[in-house]
Amino acid sequence: MANLTLKQQDLLSQNIDQAHSTIMFLLDHFEENDHEFKFTGEITHNQLWLVQTLLENAQKAMRGGE
Repeated sequence: MANLTLKQQDLLSQNIDQAHSTIMFLLDHFEENDHEFKFTGEITHNQLWLVQTLLENAQKAMRGGE
């Protein structure tokens, strides 16, 4: 892992926190709706795409912004 500036560490932490929050939102929704997603496919897809993007950003930051 690269040596990260405080700003990079903060951005990395924000991306991971946002990804975690989005996953928890989806899991909570799933649990509250009898283990079904009541969203349209587009909303679920967008939420998963968001998590993927946030985690990719975090990985890039850990590598020093490649």
